[in-house]
Amino acid sequence: MTNLLDQKMIASRMLDYLPRYYHRSKKISNLLEVESKEVKAVNEAIALLLDQFFVDKATYGLSYWETFLKLPVDKEKPLEYRRNLIKSKLQGIGVVNKAYLMQVARAIFEVESNGSDPVEITELYDKYTIQITILFQKGKPAKINLLDYALQELIPAHLKIEYVYQYTTWEEVDNCYFVYGHPDGETDSNVDPKCLSHITWEQFQLIFNCEVPKITST
Repeated sequence: MTNLLDQKMIASRMLDYLPRYYHRSKKISNLLEVESKEVKAVNEAIALLLDQFFVDKATYGLSYWETFLKLPVDKEKPLEYRRNLIKSKLQGIGVVNKAYLMQVARAIFEVESNGSDPVEITELYDKYTIQITILFQKGKPAKINLLDYALQELIPAHLKIEYVYQYTTWEEVDNCYFVYGHPDGETDSNVDPKCLSHITWEQFQLIFNCEVPKITST
């Protein structure tokens, strides 16, 4: 919401419009205190209404955006989730190509990817498939369903979408001189071997990284 005047400042400005002999009147002061409170409430309501015209600021107005774009209206979903879906639909209106699809992915994964390309898009013409490789994290992102919904709304019906996720391989583990399951083994990775008794191989595939500082057990 836009920065608004507080009640005290509103009352002061209202007083400036009155003759000076009212400035010391207790009755006028009490009247302005009441009226400035109402003016402040009106200003906030107007500002909140104007916010609904901008997706990044909209709250209760998101349902109007969703209805206009023929998106499902689910008020139980987080506001940021709904805003990302609306923005991805708006950005996807027009010619559907790799650039547009990348814009959609950036809108959805903007925070997680820290401004870099969150995905790699490959067109497999012989298979009538668009391959989406997730780049910014290992495993399946939490918002992948949101991305899939947005892309399914955009791409032609005869094309299918294939998602590719990255996981730690045994080759990466070997290259770090890491012995999986060895409680006293030396390692150049971020995983303390003592922590391995508490995680599965699937979990290990998501957290293993040779390039970050070592995380010790507590």
